[in-house]
Amino acid sequence: AMFLEVAANNHAALAFYAALGFSEVGRRRRYYADGQDAVAMRADLGSGKGPLRPSEAAP
Repeated sequence: AMFLEVAANNHAALAFYAALGFSEVGRRRRYYADGQDAVAMRADLGSGKGPLRPSEAAP
């Protein structure tokens, strides 16, 4: 599995990672200095359903 964290207000990054096969698995409340939450995301690599290369996710 691969894990990452991204700011909850970074909607473009959240959509990008979701398109690559990541799903939200948790949150870290007030993780960033500005009080923003961090969204923890995970993708399974061994199932064949893990992240795609960015060129495969683009329309």
